[in-house]
Amino acid sequence: MSLPEHPSLSALEDAPLEPRKIGGKAAALGTLLRRGVAMPVTWVLDTAPFRDVVETELPSEHEPRALLKLKKPLARLERAAQARQRLLEAPPNEALEQALAALWRRLEPVAPWGLAVRASPSVDDDSEASMAGLTGAVLGVRGGPALAAAVRQLWALAFSPRALVYLAQRKVRDLAMAVVFQPVVIADVSGVLATRPPTGPLAPRERQGERLVNAWWGLAPWVEGGDAALDVVRLSANGDVIEQRLADKPLRLVVSSEGTSWGEVAPELRQRSCLDGTRRRSLAALAHRLDALDEGGDGYEAAFAFVGDRLLLLQAQRGRGVGFPEGGGEQTVWSRTTVTESLSGVVSPLTLSLSEPFVEESFRHTFERLGSSVPDDRLIASVHGRAYLNLSALLRMAVQLPGLDAHAVVQLAGVEATEALERQLHDVSRRGFYTRLPLTAARQIAEQGAIGTLVEQAEALAVDAERAVEEIDLVILPDDALVIRLRELRELLGRATTVLATVTTAYVTSHLALSATIGRSAPVGADRLAAVLSAGVIGLE
Repeated sequence: MSLPEHPSLSALEDAPLEPRKIGGKAAALGTLLRRGVAMPVTWVLDTAPFRDVVETELPSEHEPRALLKLKKPLARLERAAQARQRLLEAPPNEALEQALAALWRRLEPVAPWGLAVRASPSVDDDSEASMAGLTGAVLGVRGGPALAAAVRQLWALAFSPRALVYLAQRKVRDLAMAVVFQPVVIADVSGVLATRPPTGPLAPRERQGERLVNAWWGLAPWVEGGDAALDVVRLSANGDVIEQRLADKPLRLVVSSEGTSWGEVAPELRQRSCLDGTRRRSLAALAHRLDALDEGGDGYEAAFAFVGDRLLLLQAQRGRGVGFPEGGGEQTVWSRTTVTESLSGVVSPLTLSLSEPFVEESFRHTFERLGSSVPDDRLIASVHGRAYLNLSALLRMAVQLPGLDAHAVVQLAGVEATEALERQLHDVSRRGFYTRLPLTAARQIAEQGAIGTLVEQAEALAVDAERAVEEIDLVILPDDALVIRLRELRELLGRATTVLATVTTAYVTSHLALSATIGRSAPVGADRLAAVLSAGVIGLE
């Protein structure tokens, strides 16, 4: 059978291990492959075809390096959308498509579930690529045309607003996309192995030499981008179980010619551990091999699959880097506990673009009006399409207010990292609050007197906006008119932010003032009585 002939397409063992040429993901896999780590047969398409398409099909101001340097967010968003569309509609590269068809013919006998096609961006830090949303994959791809379409789909990730904004904030000045091809493994068990204890607020719970494993029956469910219950196992260096949490695992992911679907797990396996002694020892041995290659001491996160008892490495990246959500570092506690009802699951980019500024400004406005010192840290961030709140920053603002006890506030947050949060809050001072109190009090008196008028005006605007939207046929609405409507919606949300924050501030102020006043005459139960008198404020807290 003839080999695929294209200067940019090669077997991984023959590819140059340079992230700029084959991307960070492929370079990491190539290094491990050459050190003898077992993995599925792997091919890589380097970044040259991506750069060629960008150079020939896009205006210079639409290239990734130009978009990453652009200082105007709206202009970047518009140009990125145009660049993505041009990229997807660009004429096919016949030589590349012929090579991809030949690659499929070569791998088809060992790929009954088709190929996994994964993006490998030219970003040095794997965690940055992950946080930027550049780690996409297409599963079950069959045939040359489908491979070419998957490649274009992954190339287009380079022009996503999320990736461009995140990388620009981290001073990344160039971006290109390579692509990795592997047969989809018909796995009995799959998961992710972390070779080093994590850093961050929960780090004291882990000890050096331990391994952390998430495992699942069949193919890993996170390739679908959804949520699933996983077995979580802490292993010693030799593979013994230190602690484990076994989940009920009713479904397993299946890949067919029609795409991905869910199949049932045998009832007797649903609550059984995915990792028997043989598999645990294999993972421990893999961790030792990865440790030997870990020059920086950051550890690896390795996606793996077992076919029977044979262990295969699917992906690997450095365990830590600078890829933290914008607004925090490795000690920052992020949580979805308080946002899952309003922003559950993976949120669309449009929803995030409208909701994130709304939530951010609501928190800032409220705490500024209450007299807290508001940090520059970002208070809400998107991680893989899901919204997270910066609890470290939010609670530091909250405990500046007299009457809000640090321990009570942390317990109210309902997150696991309670001890870590309390450690972060122990040194918060209220001196600034008392310094600003005269100005804060005067402003609160003035704002509370105008709340009724403010709410009435906001309700009237909302009714008018709802009536206007109901009269519009969005199907036939021209693009420029749609842009105008979205801008009007953002303005309406901005007004709603002001009203919500003002009302919240008034309620919290009333609650704190009542608590302080009642506490002088009846210290026991003052908070409970104040909550009754300012009904509903407990939910706002």
